[in-house]
Amino acid sequence: MKLFIAILLATAAAAAGQVATSNPLGLVTYRFPATASSATQYISIPLTSEPIYSGPLASSTSNATTNTLTFEGAPFTSLNLAQAGSPYFALILSGQQAGRSMLIKGNTANSLTVDITDNTIKSTPLNTASFSVAAADQVQVFPGDTLASFFGSTPAGLSIVAGGATSTAADTVSIYNRSTAKFDQYFFNTTGGVNRWQRVGGSTLISSNGVVLYPEAVVCIQRQAGRVESLGGVTGCVPTTQPLTKVLANVGFYTGTRLPVNLTLGQLNTISPWTPTPTIGTADVLSLFNAGTGRWVSYYLYGANWVQSSTGPSQNSVMIPAGAPVLLLKRSNAPIPYPHIPNLPYAL
Repeated sequence: MKLFIAILLATAAAAAGQVATSNPLGLVTYRFPATASSATQYISIPLTSEPIYSGPLASSTSNATTNTLTFEGAPFTSLNLAQAGSPYFALILSGQQAGRSMLIKGNTANSLTVDITDNTIKSTPLNTASFSVAAADQVQVFPGDTLASFFGSTPAGLSIVAGGATSTAADTVSIYNRSTAKFDQYFFNTTGGVNRWQRVGGSTLISSNGVVLYPEAVVCIQRQAGRVESLGGVTGCVPTTQPLTKVLANVGFYTGTRLPVNLTLGQLNTISPWTPTPTIGTADVLSLFNAGTGRWVSYYLYGANWVQSSTGPSQNSVMIPAGAPVLLLKRSNAPIPYPHIPNLPYAL
């Protein structure tokens, strides 16, 4: 998956003889206006690469030393699914953890070792009570993206952003890191002999090309003055099961709806974790970025309506565009991943 790529093909899977499926494909577009001055825009990426494997789970193990998904046969023979710069994810498609994506940290011919932190500071084991994976649960394995695979790995191959000799001359890409609750900022360094992604303030000797873009990633793109208007397009697989996102109490975090369709705030009312309350100080809060003002606008559920104040009008018709990020603040703890969007609002 990459900006301006027309279609994705699981050629590596076919070559390796793995079982791949034809997931529905979608397209999400992003408009980047011409810039008279430096401009900031946030995006999320609700599509994934095509799976290289899909099949039922045989068993799982989750303890202090390992978190492993095991499959019948040897579907991952000759594959390295935890190679630096080439991330892969395991997506649970059925069962209690359906919709959960986990980074693969290692593999054998028939097993996957997965990261159960969901890119946060809290672990959620595979055998969590009332939220566990089980034999016969369906699992897909799909390639993830990195800074270089998504935005480009050469000066001529950059998509949307432009490189530069310094971070102040180049456009910057900041990726929200849920484990630190901060944005990590990068730029493509075009200095002779470097020509790679580099962390702002970091060493030119350390490449950031392989920085992982998680499925729930929010990316902040800052383009310098003088950039022309651009239209970016991302193709990939449409979610076929409701995506799950881990939420920690009283910790605001950036994510997306993780769906490639527009949603209104009113469509979120069917979700049980949203608690109606008369004051924003005790409410679960959802904020949307207004590119025109450069500010995040906050909403909360009061009765049956999303509002900005208890005496203000309903904001249920406010649109969350496909590929737009949201800033969430939940007051109650939900250490297991859960859906923060309604059931899939489309038929496949």
